[in-house]
Amino acid sequence: MDKHSFIKTVANISENIIDKVIGDTLDWRTLVRKYPKASMIISFTGGVYLGYLKGKEISETVKKKINDKVVETQKILYSELQQRIPR
Repeated sequence: MDKHSFIKTVANISENIIDKVIGDTLDWRTLVRKYPKASMIISFTGGVYLGYLKGKEISETVKKKINDKVVETQKILYSELQQRIPR
């Protein structure tokens, strides 16, 4: 996955989460366009607070997922190498 598609995926996930949390009662996109600085401050504050509350848990989950992906990639590479090595 390249950088552009990763950013787009994260943005889509973020929008879906916001839509589920806020629902149809508030058009958050309009508020962000109308008050971009306030939106950034609120987002930053929320991120810092979430990091304070769940930072260790989030960090451990990310580390586990990265480790799982590395192990999976190593297995694939090892398998491909074994097929290429003449016996």
